[in-house]
This record gives sequence, C-alpha cells and structure tokens, in this order.
Amino acid sequence: MEVVILAGVMLMLTVVVVVQSFQLHHLQRQLKDNEAKPKPLRVSEPTAAELEARLKTAYETKITEATQTFGADLGATSKKLSEQVSRLTTTVIEEELLVGGPDSGEEE
Repeated sequence: MEVVILAGVMLMLTVVVVVQSFQLHHLQRQLKDNEAKPKPLRVSEPTAAELEARLKTAYETKITEATQTFGADLGATSKKLSEQVSRLTTTVIEEELLVGGPDSGEEE
C-alpha cells in the first residue's frame, strides 16, 4: 500500500515537472516573440498636440532659415554673375579696340 501511494506521489510530481517545463518553454518562446516585435507607441491627446505644435514650429523655422540662405546665395550669385558679365564685356570691348573694331575691315 505504501508503495502504491509513493508511486502515485512520484507520478504526480513528474506530471507537475513536465507541465511546468512546457509552460516555461512556452513563456520563453513568447518572450522572444515579444522582443522581436516593436511595441506600439501610445501617446495621449495632449502630448500628441504638443508634439505636433513643436514639429510645426521646427518645420517653419527650417523653412525660414532655408529661405534666408537661398536669398543670400542668390544675391551673392547675382553679384558674381554681374561682375563676370561686366568683365567679359570689358574684355570684348578692349579686344575690339585693339583689333580695330568690326568696321576696320580686318579679318581674323
């Protein structure tokens, strides 16, 4: 009789160990799956509104900076182009005067 009780207790303990082993294995797999998936970010309405306002402000600031930079670059480019046109015009005029001009009858 004691052997039957002892065998029953051993059988119950074995079943408990096997069940816990399966549960542990399942939880480990679930943990790996959860680590692989990014968690969705939940943001409250006030926080979302604040973030949107900050984003809009930063966006407008960058647009203003880019516009100012473009304007400055355009002004500098225009000035440089004007100087080059002036220099080229002066060079052409000087060459024409040295050659005698288009009315001098000389061929190049």
